[in-house]
Amino acid sequence: ISYYSYAGVRLIHTAEEGATTDSESFAVSSSGLYLAIWDQGSCTVINRIVVFYNVCPYQVLNKAVYPETVAPQGGFDPDKNVNATCIDNASPTSSNILSLRCRLLGVWIGSASCQCNAGYEANDTICQACEEGTYKPFAGDSDCNGCPNNSYSASPGAVSCQCLSGYYRAPHEDITVRCTAPPSSPQNLTNTSVTKTNISIAWLEPTYNGGRTDLYYVISIKSSTNVIEYSTGHTNYTLMGLTPFTTYEIQVIARNGVSDQDNANDNNRTVTITVTTLNSMTNLPSTETPQLLSLTLMIGAPVVLVLVLCVCIIIVFVIVIIVRRNRKKRLVNLDLSFV
Repeated sequence: ISYYSYAGVRLIHTAEEGATTDSESFAVSSSGLYLAIWDQGSCTVINRIVVFYNVCPYQVLNKAVYPETVAPQGGFDPDKNVNATCIDNASPTSSNILSLRCRLLGVWIGSASCQCNAGYEANDTICQACEEGTYKPFAGDSDCNGCPNNSYSASPGAVSCQCLSGYYRAPHEDITVRCTAPPSSPQNLTNTSVTKTNISIAWLEPTYNGGRTDLYYVISIKSSTNVIEYSTGHTNYTLMGLTPFTTYEIQVIARNGVSDQDNANDNNRTVTITVTTLNSMTNLPSTETPQLLSLTLMIGAPVVLVLVLCVCIIIVFVIVIIVRRNRKKRLVNLDLSFV
């Protein structure tokens, strides 16, 4: 039996019946090979002479390309170290993973492995680009994924998706997180209590939170002299230490984790009211109220008495006048009757 191979395929030929075959293997120097046949006069017909050498075959396995390599020539010839390469748009799975050895008779020792790059997915023996609207952020054999909500990829082979206009990712969020938006404005802002130094306000949550849960509020209180800001996660707040009988403009802005990326539109997320604190004489302490009431009664009682007395005097005066007139009329009538 004679063995030979080419392009990675080893063939076995069996001699025909009645024929005799012989084979030899030997090393070849760099200068070439001289082949001679010595015939001693026997009745022999040379049917075929086959000269071949062994190779480790070309193949693509695990996205790695094994190059065709001439195998060692014998036991005295050591294994050949060979580096495989990755197919297009792929990279090694780890360092030194592409190192191979080609052994006698064309046998590969070791295995190489590659994986598709970010933005590419495996399709049989090739790595193809992710389609528009999909992405793949890391190397590996996983498939491309659809873009997160409110984002898109405009070209093939995308490793990330961009947020749509008006949508954002917070600085701590990675490219696999959906894009979200700032919230709308708070609802029904009102002042619930006012004193000479305090103003209490309350409001309702925005109708749209932007698709986030990290909602908070910035309260701005503005007077004629300065502006002060506060923040809270609640829907009510008490502003203290204010000046009596002063008008304040109070604004409440709804914000979340992506609002800093859209500060230009904060006015669209703001509600405003104007409140004036009470005069210091209007809002007296509760301990002074009885004294004020007593003083009012003390001052008011004499006035009422005087008014009542005046009314009585006027009534008496009117009655006297009426009586005198009636008497005069009677006297006149008597005088006429006497005459």
